[in-house]
Amino acid sequence: MRTAHWILIAVFAAVGTACTRPASTDADATPVQHPESTAAAMRGDPPLPADAPPLATPATLHFHANGFSPAWRVEGEGETLKIDVPEHGRTEPGYVTVTASHSKDGSFEIYSGKNGATEYTLTLDGKAPCNIAGDEDGRRDREFEAILTYGETVYKGCADRR
Repeated sequence: MRTAHWILIAVFAAVGTACTRPASTDADATPVQHPESTAAAMRGDPPLPADAPPLATPATLHFHANGFSPAWRVEGEGETLKIDVPEHGRTEPGYVTVTASHSKDGSFEIYSGKNGATEYTLTLDGKAPCNIAGDEDGRRDREFEAILTYGETVYKGCADRR
């Protein structure tokens, strides 16, 4: 126990010394790179390279997103979304079809809009592979993390390109 105590003191002393050293005067004056995304910054993600390919364009992105507890799903084709959540009234079996606005924020593809008076936002994270929700074949190694906010309810799940 005494040895561990002294090791901790030595570590804290070394860290304190490193933190109080003056900055080098011969350091490059390059600006700090800021993450493109507020969400990415909150997660601590580094900025995307300038030549990073986009997840897709809104006109070409076809995807399936779903989650459980409670069960929900979204089928996306461009900016047309078919949303199935427990609390909405369905206009066709299993889904409400809506047209979403699309935006991009760093690695995030964001689809948003209204179904009547209910606002929704679906966010697909292109940098976060997902395993919290299997697809219809039971596969759990999915391409993207998906978060659907429908009214006041937040649903978490996964998504794949189709």
